[in-house]
Amino acid sequence: MLNKINLVLVCLLISGNLIAQKSKGIIELPSEVSAPLTNSERLQLLEVFGDSFSSLVMENPTQLQNLKFLLRSRIKIITTSKKDLSKIAKLSDLELFDAYNKNLQRPKTFDPSNFNPLIYQFQWYSPTQQIYHINNTDLLLQIIPQHAFIKN
Repeated sequence: MLNKINLVLVCLLISGNLIAQKSKGIIELPSEVSAPLTNSERLQLLEVFGDSFSSLVMENPTQLQNLKFLLRSRIKIITTSKKDLSKIAKLSDLELFDAYNKNLQRPKTFDPSNFNPLIYQFQWYSPTQQIYHINNTDLLLQIIPQHAFIKN
């Protein structure tokens, strides 16, 4: 009897492991990800990674590609006509991502022309879309999950 129970448990564990490892598809990167960094993107990355920029980003092609994908395709700033934005998380409530640059400063005002989303501790790899209200504006920051780019 004990052997049958053990056999059932092993089968359940193996089947659960196989399901957990099942591929959900391949992320299809948009063509713009292959273009070199723009000057603006380079400045954003330098601000966040500081002295570690070369070793962590430029010498790591996968990391560089992921960051370009994030900046170019997964982060959107959208205008909203909603009047009550109180239930939407505020950008100002997020912690700064200062692991590599301890001198990182939160901007006092929002300027879309030099906004750097990388300075914030977003959940970049969350399976769900994230929306944040940009304080004192009618703008929302949308982070599109990676799985939205999965090729079937």
